[in-house]
Amino acid sequence: MPNSSTARIGFWIRLDAGLLCMLATWTIVIKYLNPLCMMWAEIRQTGTGGGPHIMWDFWWIPHLMLAWMLWQGRRYAWEFGILVSIVEIIIIFTKFSLFFSNPDMPRSMAPSVLDKFFTNTWFLNKCFVLAFFLMLLVQLLCPGYRKFLRTSSISSPPERSS
Repeated sequence: MPNSSTARIGFWIRLDAGLLCMLATWTIVIKYLNPLCMMWAEIRQTGTGGGPHIMWDFWWIPHLMLAWMLWQGRRYAWEFGILVSIVEIIIIFTKFSLFFSNPDMPRSMAPSVLDKFFTNTWFLNKCFVLAFFLMLLVQLLCPGYRKFLRTSSISSPPERSS
């Protein structure tokens, strides 16, 4: 029977894995499916389409890899989690510094019809990603996480005491 510390770490690892899957899904929907649907709607409405405005982004792959590694308690999950967290935090701080020096920066990446929508979703996404990876980094640096990930597989639900 796991002690309360182990159960708590297991809960947070499962939550982190789920949030990483949600983050990967959000990326795929916003950057791939949404532009394809907008192109399809434009073709249906006007009979012509300018092609999808896909923003090629493959961060969803390491996010899903990390989610799987955390969920399975893989050997290098802790190291990979630290690496992905630090790289994401550096990238987001860089993007925020560019954004605050030129707030029109994200709009220049989007078609004019999406200016405000894209800026808002871009900013909210970056805030969520930054908050998540700061939280994950702090969790992974807490005592017990590294050992837990090296010795546990949390793919099955925790045992319940009666």
